[in-house]
Amino acid sequence: MVYIPGPDNTVADALSRLPEESDPLLPIHEAWCAPVGAVLSIATDQTVLDTIKAGYLSDDYCLKVTKSHMPGTKCVNGLWYIGDRLLVPRIGDICENLFRLAHDCLGHFGADKSYATLRDAYYWPNMCRDLEQTYIPSCEECQRNKTRTTKAPGPLHPLPVPDDRGSSIAMDFVGPLRPDSGCDCILTITDRLGADIRIVPTQMDISAEDLAVLFFDHWFCENGLPLEIVSDRDKLFISRFWKALTALCGVKLKMSSSYHPQTDGSSERSNKTINQSLCYHVDRSQKGWVRALPRVRFNIMNSVNASTGFSNFQLHLGRAPHLIPPIVPAELPDDL
Repeated sequence: MVYIPGPDNTVADALSRLPEESDPLLPIHEAWCAPVGAVLSIATDQTVLDTIKAGYLSDDYCLKVTKSHMPGTKCVNGLWYIGDRLLVPRIGDICENLFRLAHDCLGHFGADKSYATLRDAYYWPNMCRDLEQTYIPSCEECQRNKTRTTKAPGPLHPLPVPDDRGSSIAMDFVGPLRPDSGCDCILTITDRLGADIRIVPTQMDISAEDLAVLFFDHWFCENGLPLEIVSDRDKLFISRFWKALTALCGVKLKMSSSYHPQTDGSSERSNKTINQSLCYHVDRSQKGWVRALPRVRFNIMNSVNASTGFSNFQLHLGRAPHLIPPIVPAELPDDL
C-alpha cells in the first residue's frame, strides 16, 4: 500500500463531492442536502404486558389483590399497582428478567443496591428475599469474579457425645434476676447426656471459692466427679483458682469459643427452658422464683428429651416417676 496525500488523491476527492445540479440523471441538490434526524424511542414489548395481565389470573397473591381491592391498590389499563409500584405476578421469567436488569446490567452489585433499583417501581411478595437468597448466590459471574472480604472460618467440630452418665457436664449462669430471698442469679449444671440437671440459686458477686462449694454440695455429693466440664469464658471459670482446682481433681476444663455460644449448646438450652418455666411461677413483682426452682427442675427432669427419646428421670433412675394416680384400681372386686 502506497500513501497518497489528500490534495493529490483526486479520484477519492471526486467521489466525495456532491453531484452537480445540471446532471438530470442524479437526484436534485436539495435532496442530498436535506437534514436527517434520528429519533430513538424505547417502549415495552406488548407481549410482556400481556403476560403480566394474564398472570393476574393465575397468581394467588394477585388474585387476592384484584378481588379484594386492598387499600392503596389501583388498576390502570389492566395493570395493577400497589401505591406507585407495578404488581408483578410470578409467571414465566418476568421476575428473573427484572433481577437481571437490576443486578447483571448495573454492575453486579450486592442485594441491597440491586433491590433499591427495583423497590420503587415493582413489587411482588418476598422480592428482596428472592433476590438475596436465590438469584445473586446463583449468579455465575459474581461467583467467579468476587472474592471474600473476610477470612474463611475454620472447620467446626461438635463435642463428642459422652459415653457415661455424669461424665461430661455443662455449667452456666442465668442472671441477673430480680433479687429474691437474697439471690439474684441461677447456677445451672447440666449433664450433657441428659441424665440430670441442677438449678442452684446464688448471687452474681460470688467468688471462685464459693462456686467450688456450690459445685461440691449440689453436684459432687449427688453424682460424683465428672471427667470434663464445658463452660463459657466467665471470669469465674477462667480464674486461676478454678483452673487449679479442676487440674488437681483430674477434670478437663473445656471452654467455649469466643462469640460462639453454640459450643455450650446443652447449657444454653437449659437456660432458655428455665427462663420460660419461671414465667409461670413468679408473681407480678417478679419474685418467688427461688421457691419455684425445685418444681421447675422436676418438670424438666420429667420431660422427654428429643435427642435421646427418654426423660432425665428415666436415664437417672431407670424408670419414670409416678405422677398421676391411676383412674382404674389395680384390683376390682368381683361383684362389680
